[in-house]
Amino acid sequence: MVHQIQVMNSIKEFLNSNMFNGIPIYPLKKEKPWYGFMYIAKHVDKTRFKIGYTNYDIKRRGKELARDEFNTPLYVWASPNPQILEKYVKQTLVYFTKPEGRYSDEIFYNIPLQTLVNVVRLIVLYTVVKENWIADPDNFYYDALFPYFGGPPFNVILDGDMYKADVVVSSNFTSGTRVKVLWENEWTEGRIEGKRKRNLKNFKNKVIGNGFKIRFDNGQYYEVVEDRIKPIYERIDQDRVLDLEEAYNACKLNIITLKF
Repeated sequence: MVHQIQVMNSIKEFLNSNMFNGIPIYPLKKEKPWYGFMYIAKHVDKTRFKIGYTNYDIKRRGKELARDEFNTPLYVWASPNPQILEKYVKQTLVYFTKPEGRYSDEIFYNIPLQTLVNVVRLIVLYTVVKENWIADPDNFYYDALFPYFGGPPFNVILDGDMYKADVVVSSNFTSGTRVKVLWENEWTEGRIEGKRKRNLKNFKNKVIGNGFKIRFDNGQYYEVVEDRIKPIYERIDQDRVLDLEEAYNACKLNIITLKF
C-alpha cells in the first residue's frame, strides 16, 4: 500500500509552488516548518553538482559540504519527504554519475545547472504523482512522464544542446564502487565494501569462488561471488535520449529560466 502524503490541495496549486519549481537558497522559503530539503550544490571546480537531501538546517549542511569542497547549496526543493525525491533523482540520472569515491551516486557530471534544474523539476513531479502524494486527475501527469522516467535511465539529454553521459569503464571493483548484484534472481544495486575476498563458501560450506562484501541500499550486506557482480555503468548499444522540450510539452508546462 502506498502511503499518501498530502502536499497540496490540487495538482495545479503544486505546479505553481516552490515545491515543484524549487528556489534559490536565498531567500529561503518552505511551505511547512517541518519540511526538509533536496538541494543542488556546486563543486569548487564548477564541473559537477551534488544533489542530496537534509531534514535539518540547510546552512549547517552547507558547512558540512564545504569539507568535501562543495559550495553552500544554491538551489533547493522543500518537501515533506526529500529522501524519496533524492532517490528518484539518483535512479534517473545514474549514467551521469561515476562509480567510485564518496557521494559517487550523488555527484552529476556533464549537465549544466539550468538543464539539471529543469530535469529535476520533472522528476519531482513524476515522484509526487507516482507516490500518490497528490491527486493526479485521470493520471494525466503520470501518463505524460512515464515514457521518460518509467523505464531504463537515459544517457543523453537534449536541451537545445545535447549533453551526453561519459562512458565509464570500471571492472576493478575497488571499495566504494557502485555495482549491480544478481541477488534472489533480480539485479539489485549496492556498493563494494573492502577488498576482494577469496574462497567464499555457500550454505553447504562448499567453496564457490572469490567475491566481495556488498552493502545494499537498504543497509544490509552480504558476501557475493564475483560472477554475480557487474558495474552499474553498462555500455549502451543505443543512446536513450530525454528530449526536455518534448517532455515539458507532454505535460503542457513551460520551461522556466533560472533567476539568481
